[in-house]
Order: sequence, then C-alpha cells, then structure tokens
Amino acid sequence: MLNNIKVIGFDLDNTLYSSTPEIHEKIRGKIYENLSLEFNIPNNTAKELFEKFYSKHLSGTEAVKSIEKILKHSINEKDIIQESVEQADFLDLIKKDLKLRDMLIRLKSKRDIDLITGSHYPLVIRKLDRIGIQDIFRYVFTSENGEKRFGDTYQKWITLNQFPPSKLLYVGDNPKQDIDVPKSLGIQTCIIGNYDNADFEINDILGLEDLILK
Repeated sequence: MLNNIKVIGFDLDNTLYSSTPEIHEKIRGKIYENLSLEFNIPNNTAKELFEKFYSKHLSGTEAVKSIEKILKHSINEKDIIQESVEQADFLDLIKKDLKLRDMLIRLKSKRDIDLITGSHYPLVIRKLDRIGIQDIFRYVFTSENGEKRFGDTYQKWITLNQFPPSKLLYVGDNPKQDIDVPKSLGIQTCIIGNYDNADFEINDILGLEDLILK
C-alpha cells in the first residue's frame, strides 16, 4: 500500500509499548505533581483542572495550555507532559514484546527503520532494552538531537536520509508532535488511534505491518 515509503520512523512512549493502567497512574500522578509545583496550587486542584481540560481536548498539552489561561500563568515552552513521562518511575512495568520485535524485524527487511523520540537517550536505551528491541533501529534520535515539537529532530531526520520527506513515514500517538509537526514538513504520518490530520490510522502498533507490507 505504501510502496513509495523508504524509511519508517517510530515514536517510543505509548507507541512501541502500551500505557497500562499502572503506567497511566504513575504518569498522571507525576503530571499532577508537576502542575502543582509549576502553578503553586494544591495537588488535588491540579488533578481536577487537568482531568477537566483533558476530557475536553483529549490532549495533555492542550489541557496544560487551558490551565495556563485560566490561572494567567505562562510556562513558556516548558513541556510538562514530556517531563512527567520522563520522571515517572515505571520502567519495571514495561514488558518484553516478542510480537513487536518480530514485526519490526520483518519491516526492517523491507525498509530502513529509525526511532525518533522526545525522551533522553539513557532512558530511551533502558526502555528499548525492556521491550527487547534495543538492537533494531538504524538511527536513534532523542531529545539530545533537538525538539520534536519544534520540528528540529524531524528536519535532521530528513537531511540524514537524503530522501524527499514524502518518502518518509512517521508513526506515533500524539496528534500534535507526531502528526501535525512532521506532516507540516511533508512527512507522511500514521497515528495509533484516530486523528483526521493523519495520513493513516491504525488501532495498535502491530497493525502497521498490514498497512506497510500489504
């Protein structure tokens, strides 16, 4: 179906492993804690505000922006959601995924595959090791290589591959960072879930194989 795609790039968090209820709880707890510290509000108030706006926008980033507006306090370019994912202690909850590994190996035999994530390199390597895919990717781009949300990392990815952006496919779960930003640069996009601006939609990461190799 996507014969013109030469390289596939993957997000990591909530893409190559699923957010279980336990992981979800730890990340949410860290989000509330960071919001409480940033806006100088009680933890339970941070929770109420975040969940209220998250249910409206279905986006953690947009929820934080709404909190900024009503509390009249700007956090500038600080990414509380990504920081919370980084800080939450859930590494022991990530399990090996042999089905994912096998699928990536099959994809790798047909396309180059890279990892592009907003996390820091040491944590990325530990997560990949937990999943069992630490040796799969050709290139690994992390926060040390730039900001996904500003397009820095995607620009480097395009330059490094020396293909037109239309021959690259990026797969992720975040509508803004994983879809809107790379698509604005001409990269084709695939979201896990539903989002009208994505070029393709899949229910889970294992559905990518049918999309690519069908």
